[in-house]
Amino acid sequence: MELGGLESFTIVPDWKGNRDKKPKERLSLKARFLRGIDQMGTMEIEDLTTWRDETYADLMKKDPELERKIKRITDINLLIMLKLVIENTYDYHNFVFFEEEEKDARKIWMNLRMPSGEDQSENLLAKVFRMVQDSTSVSEEEMGNYASLCDGSVIPQSENVPDAKTEESPENASTQQDQNGSSKSAPTSTTEPAQPQPSPV
Repeated sequence: MELGGLESFTIVPDWKGNRDKKPKERLSLKARFLRGIDQMGTMEIEDLTTWRDETYADLMKKDPELERKIKRITDINLLIMLKLVIENTYDYHNFVFFEEEEKDARKIWMNLRMPSGEDQSENLLAKVFRMVQDSTSVSEEEMGNYASLCDGSVIPQSENVPDAKTEESPENASTQQDQNGSSKSAPTSTTEPAQPQPSPV
C-alpha cells in the first residue's frame, strides 16, 4: 500500500490578478506536503527568535541596518508564519525586485509587506502560509485535488456559485440541454479547503 503520496505541490498564488497573467509571468513556488508531526508541539518566543537570528545571520552580518530591522520582528504569529514558509517552500519564480529576480525565500519575504491586523486575507505571506499549513490536514486521496486548487487548475465551488439575481440565466442554469433536448446536471467543482488562522507550531 502506497502511503507516501505527493511530496510537493506548486503554489500559484491567487493574489493581485497573478493567475490571470501569462504562465511565464506568474508568481509561483513549490511547497512540501507537511505531515501532522511537522506541526506537533508548540514553540516559545525564545525558540522563534533564535531561529530568526540563525536563519538571517549571514545577511545581518553584511548589513547592520537590516540586522536592526530583523531584530525588531518579535511578534510570535509572524515568526511562526515566516518559519513555516521559509523552511517548507522553494523554487520561487518571478519574484522581481528592482528589475532582478530573487530566489532566496528569506530575502523575498523581507521585501514584501508583512501581515498585520485581523484581516490578512489579501496578504501574500498569509495566503502562502495557509496553503502550506492546510496541507497537513489533506488525506492521501485528496492530495491531487488540493494541489490543483493551489495552482489554480481547479476553480473552488465558492468562486463559481451563481448570483441569486442571475441564477435563471442560461449561463448559470443548474441543468444543461444536450443536442437531443434531454437535460443533464451541470458539473460541480471541488470545494477549497478551510483556511485556519495561524496557530503555534
